[in-house]
Amino acid sequence: IKNEIAGNPDVAGFIFDGFPRTLPQAEILDKMLAERNQAVNKVLSIVIPDEMVYERILHRASIENRKDDTDRSIIQTRINLYHSKTMPLIEYYSAQGKYQEICGDGTIEEIFQKCQVVSNHLANLPQTVGVLKKEHFESMLPNATFINTHCVS
Repeated sequence: IKNEIAGNPDVAGFIFDGFPRTLPQAEILDKMLAERNQAVNKVLSIVIPDEMVYERILHRASIENRKDDTDRSIIQTRINLYHSKTMPLIEYYSAQGKYQEICGDGTIEEIFQKCQVVSNHLANLPQTVGVLKKEHFESMLPNATFINTHCVS
């Protein structure tokens, strides 16, 4: 991530997809950005109930033929990990006034419209670091660079 940011000095900001996922990652990101006189401006969280997580992952499994997405126990482990490791970020970023939830119930188009309202605000910020899904939202901030961080541990 540090190399991506350093390698793109002329972009208006960055969008991180799925990062940070833990409090230590958020703290490291904040420190790294502070060294560059930058900061996380907004964190977007597309929120859905746990049961809808099951439905969507099982649907993805049927479309993409992903065997790891068909086992409810594996899905439950992922959900538990989210609750224990990622949910603390809500308090962390809320305390800084940077956290924004978006209801993820609805069609892709409906969720996209909800995100566009937030992105209108983000587009006016000099540096932007948020959490979005690239395939649906990268067009919302044309002056930002998108970094997919799903494989960051």
